[in-house]
Amino acid sequence: MQAEAHNRVNGKRLTIANCLHSRVNNFDFLRLASAFLVLFSHSWPIRDGNAEHEPYHRLTGTIIGGEVALGIFFIISGMLVARSFLADPRLFSYLKKRALRIFPGLMACVIFCVMVVGPLFTTLKLKAYFQDSDTQHFMRNAILYPNHYYLGGVFDPYWDSRGVVNGSLWTLPIEFIMYLVVAAVGVVGVLRHKPWMVIITMLAALSWIAIESGGLASKAPFDKYRVWLEDAPRLAILFLSGTLLLLFADKIVLKWQWMAIALVIFALSWNLPFQAIAHITGLQRMPTAKLDRLHDLYTYALTCLALPYIVMYLAFLPTPRLQAAAKHGDFSYGIYLYAYPVQQMLMRKWEHINFVLFIALACIGTFILAYLSWHCIEKPFLRLKGRSTRTVRNMENQSAPPLPPMQLSISQRLADMNMISRG
Repeated sequence: MQAEAHNRVNGKRLTIANCLHSRVNNFDFLRLASAFLVLFSHSWPIRDGNAEHEPYHRLTGTIIGGEVALGIFFIISGMLVARSFLADPRLFSYLKKRALRIFPGLMACVIFCVMVVGPLFTTLKLKAYFQDSDTQHFMRNAILYPNHYYLGGVFDPYWDSRGVVNGSLWTLPIEFIMYLVVAAVGVVGVLRHKPWMVIITMLAALSWIAIESGGLASKAPFDKYRVWLEDAPRLAILFLSGTLLLLFADKIVLKWQWMAIALVIFALSWNLPFQAIAHITGLQRMPTAKLDRLHDLYTYALTCLALPYIVMYLAFLPTPRLQAAAKHGDFSYGIYLYAYPVQQMLMRKWEHINFVLFIALACIGTFILAYLSWHCIEKPFLRLKGRSTRTVRNMENQSAPPLPPMQLSISQRLADMNMISRG
């Protein structure tokens, strides 16, 4: 009886729809926690050049904790951005909101990297630094094209993730593309039709499975587009899963029993269950490359299956303290944008710094910049959105920011994109 009461609110079933109507949630806290998880997870590749020692990577054998954080961001974004369009389907208004959410903070971060990080750490003279092709290419990150991670003469000795100025920027174009997908399906009227959205999500899943299982992204001439071929459909699945949660919100009941099942599925995505299955079925005799691809597919499939429900359950837990996470500002986007360059500056300045102290100082420095970013840049620009429908006005700022790298270490991704050579 107590369990049944826990699954009801005011005599109604505890569905996502009922929870959304209350406008009381933990989305801000989840996004803030995820942003700090990205910082924590990136600490290992920034120190070592790879993610082999990152705790969650050790647990799964394939992904890092920041990728789980990225999944949380995309799921929340898929729900709230779609909700925003459905509540106010004016195309210009929608695009204006999305642009104001992404670009002001991004442009400020790019300026910070070019004008602060670069001059402090470049081995070039300032005139040569600003004229360097790497510096000029990096500035184009401010308009989402193309992704470039180097600055002229900055962190030159390193050719892996330790030489990258801001390795978190690669997800921003994919996130913005998903905003455009919502606009497209919304304008043609598909966004409101559940069967069509299910089909679109299934197509994204099938394309990802085909690419992953066939190793297509590793083969010439597709290898230079590996990030797009592998990650774009996978991130689309996560984003669209959030949209589907919105469309089926009145049908999805938040029950602790289902949460427990989701957690079991999530735990099955780890390395030990996969190795046990591979041993029982004889799959370990497969060629290493094929077994690795199967491992990635297995891990991500179970993660994508379980994570959306886990996120929604946690988002609507009755926790007043967590619900006040954004009381003083929405800092998650700024934390995501500035964490990597702050960590790089700390580690490159004091390469033998105590690792715990390194993470602590990175959190403090990043939070200060995120605080300034929100109050001096993001919040003033978000005021330009104008009034939207009352239903979504207080939810609008909760659309999730774009986040961190998935599956491959940053150095591997840069190599896949043919961006290792400087200039």
